[in-house]
Amino acid sequence: MRRLLYGFIFFITFLMQISWFSQAFADELDVDVATLEFQPYVSEHLPENGWAWEVCSTVLTNMGYRPKLHIYPWARAVALVKQGQADALYLANINEERRKWAVFSNPIGDEISVVFKRKDFTANFTKLKDLADYKVGGLRDAHVVKVLETAGVDVYPVASLQQGFKLVFSGRLDMLVTDSLVGLHMLRTEMPADYPEVIDFISTPVDSSRLHLAISRKRPDHLQLQENFNRGLEQLRQSGVYSEILAKHGFLIRE
Repeated sequence: MRRLLYGFIFFITFLMQISWFSQAFADELDVDVATLEFQPYVSEHLPENGWAWEVCSTVLTNMGYRPKLHIYPWARAVALVKQGQADALYLANINEERRKWAVFSNPIGDEISVVFKRKDFTANFTKLKDLADYKVGGLRDAHVVKVLETAGVDVYPVASLQQGFKLVFSGRLDMLVTDSLVGLHMLRTEMPADYPEVIDFISTPVDSSRLHLAISRKRPDHLQLQENFNRGLEQLRQSGVYSEILAKHGFLIRE
């Protein structure tokens, strides 16, 4: 009888260990990704939650993970990943402070700032200081505004990109500087229908910064997740699916 009891206890313990290991393995496959509402990159209000999230979720899913999107104010997203309460911060620029608590994937894409202008307004530049000859607007407190001001360009601050595009459309500003994809998305979805017919952008970058998946060092397998994500991202690019996702969302990259 005692042997049967010991055998039963051993069997129950064995089942509990299998269950624990299975749950631990399942938890390793979950990837909680924190980011901000940033159309058209990531948004709760866009198909597939935006092109950048579709890229990220496709890569993780292809590599056997279960990605979960969490959209917060940016400061909270950073804090959650830093504390290890979320696994990764998405659309993150690399800086030395973040390297202390995160490892970074290869770039998902580039945040490229350009100048938007009327198509009938002739303007070109080779150096940032050349833009000092024009009336240039930029979103108040934006990073790219500081870049231009450092180059000696006086930038007219606008409260919103909508305001900036209205000023360009009316000719009160020669140019508006902002991220190329953000600007294009706004012209197509939030401005009057004739705006995209009148306003275009100069493809020469004003500023660019690369966007990454920053994986919390507090996640035990962070280095393995980094390696797997990079391998999956390269496969996505090589297969042409990355370009297909961009095209599906209406973005064509001009070289």
